[in-house]
Amino acid sequence: MDCLPAQRIRQKLGQELDLLVFDAHSGLDPDALAAGCGCLRGGGLLLLLLPASLSDGSVPDPYLQRISDHPQGFRHHFMQRLERMLRQQPGFRWFAADTDLPQWQAPPRPLADQPLCLTPDQRQALEPLRRTALGRARQPLVLVADRGRGKSSLLGLAAAGLLQQGLARIRVTAPRVDMVETLFAQAEQALPGARRRGWRLDIAGGSLVFVAPDALLRCQPDADLLLVDEAAAIPGPLLETLLERYNRMVFATTVQGYEGTGRGFVLRFAQRLDRLAPGWRQCHLRQPVRWALDDPLEGFLYQALLLDAEASLSPGASLSSGGRVRQQADPGIIHTQPLAQQGLSCRRVDGERLSQDEGLLRQVHGLLLAAHYQTRPSDLRRLLDDPELACWLLDGPDPDQGPLAVLLCLREGGLDKTLACAVSRGERRLRGHLLPQGLALHSGRAEAAQLRYGRIMRIAVHPQRQRQGLGSALLRQLIEHCRQQGLDCIGASFGASPQLLPFWYAAGLVPVRLGVRRDAASGQHSALMLQGLSAAGQALQGKLQGRFDEQLPYLLGDPLRQLEPEVAALLFHSASRLPALSETDWRDAQAFAQGQRDYAGARLALWRWTCRAAASGLDAELLRPLILKVLQGRDWAEVAALLQLPGQRQVLQAMRQGVETGLQLALARSRGLMAEG
Repeated sequence: MDCLPAQRIRQKLGQELDLLVFDAHSGLDPDALAAGCGCLRGGGLLLLLLPASLSDGSVPDPYLQRISDHPQGFRHHFMQRLERMLRQQPGFRWFAADTDLPQWQAPPRPLADQPLCLTPDQRQALEPLRRTALGRARQPLVLVADRGRGKSSLLGLAAAGLLQQGLARIRVTAPRVDMVETLFAQAEQALPGARRRGWRLDIAGGSLVFVAPDALLRCQPDADLLLVDEAAAIPGPLLETLLERYNRMVFATTVQGYEGTGRGFVLRFAQRLDRLAPGWRQCHLRQPVRWALDDPLEGFLYQALLLDAEASLSPGASLSSGGRVRQQADPGIIHTQPLAQQGLSCRRVDGERLSQDEGLLRQVHGLLLAAHYQTRPSDLRRLLDDPELACWLLDGPDPDQGPLAVLLCLREGGLDKTLACAVSRGERRLRGHLLPQGLALHSGRAEAAQLRYGRIMRIAVHPQRQRQGLGSALLRQLIEHCRQQGLDCIGASFGASPQLLPFWYAAGLVPVRLGVRRDAASGQHSALMLQGLSAAGQALQGKLQGRFDEQLPYLLGDPLRQLEPEVAALLFHSASRLPALSETDWRDAQAFAQGQRDYAGARLALWRWTCRAAASGLDAELLRPLILKVLQGRDWAEVAALLQLPGQRQVLQAMRQGVETGLQLALARSRGLMAEG
């Protein structure tokens, strides 16, 4: 019998257990409970050891001490709800600590549960997998399944079969390398003559290799087939980039999972697939592999942890049909019409209210599941119990529709001076407090940790009501509330993308930091955006923003050299401290645009001019070659490949065109200002 800390139970994902003893005396981690139960096969036993006092808070929960610096303030609604559901569940039996447990013996392994034995669903999905790899190009397959349906095993068996058929280069990616252990184990078992070395499996003439998402972007390895496991945990923009680069792909995801959800992925990514690969197909694995249909433990997990929660909305109902909310295509537009005039209302609900209204709780959590791939069971506990987490809802004119949008905001900061100084020097690391700690540590300003923040953790809008300004409306209400409550700043941290940055800009937030390393799961750089609310907060924003503006052009030349040029251009939009342009710079830029100056002779002027052109909002396509070459210093061959141009001469032509257009626009604006004057 293995003994593992709860946070390491994910090491067992993909394996099968006959017995799971979950000792909640060391804390009840909802993610670990769900993941561990997902490893139990049919006929297995869950023994859940619960302290008698865990639901009333008389004894501290060690789990809360691991995730928060204020565990004593947490409520107990999650545990009370869990205990209530456990007592109502017919498949569970309760025993006191001093009671002898009945004898139990693990059931024999049924034939259908033997390795390499496929369910009817799996067998049916093999042919679409084979056609994706060997048939017509650019017809990706989306494979969706609930947990425990053998999705990863199927991918491993399919990869083995394709290698035997002569496919040479199969690459697999996932948010974390441990997520593909089952896939590799099944492929290895199906290929007795193969040689496995870590996350590489070689057979005569072919190989199966794991490549992390960020490495796929950076190195762009060749692949005859790319398998993307747990695709829901990889942001859509990164998947879209992969879809553009690889002709044969399989996207596999868990619809109701323990580490996030795939439902929102299916809803959102289908739109990208319709646009980029209209011939895509979908397969759904419904039959469980490890347990029977309607398994009581699976049903309990779905109910207690809301793994299958969905946001409700009356079919055919439409806000925009009544003229209250205008349809919009630009995520940066924010409605200025008051909420009441739009038929909308905003309210804040606490954990106690949600714990007492199961229908509302399912709707709220369903919105989060549909919109955010990282929503996990532990988020449900925090939603119900964390006193510093505020849940805001946006309701439409019809209360029967349920909430149209939800926003979660966490209060952070307010550290005393001694602790703030220690954090700024890197001597202390606190649980939570992402904004104040990150700002104080990376800027060296202790006062950043002393201010009080509202950190926006999630904004989720119903899939049928997105791009109508609802998220913006809810965010405006939160910002005004935070200002009235005396908070110093409002902020958010997210993967920087051309889709998200305009939304936060429009709400009044500006970038003050960008991580120089890509997140291994998302493949994106984390942006930290801020808006000062109080005088002290505005002063801090000004200092941090000014420093970021000064550093950005230099960062693009080295640690951010591989940053997407579209993201780089957007980061200049709020810049106030830009390199000055001298008269000589203007002349050099004009001479370059007209072909009278070579690149080397005009490089300094182009570097300064490109920074200012990006800040002025010059079209991203015109800026792209200039950012790639002038600011990031990439070589001519790489720039030509990224722009899909034949070579250096064509890149230079694109650069000259961008500068010429920018100079003309600047001249037109200057004349317009003079005319107004």
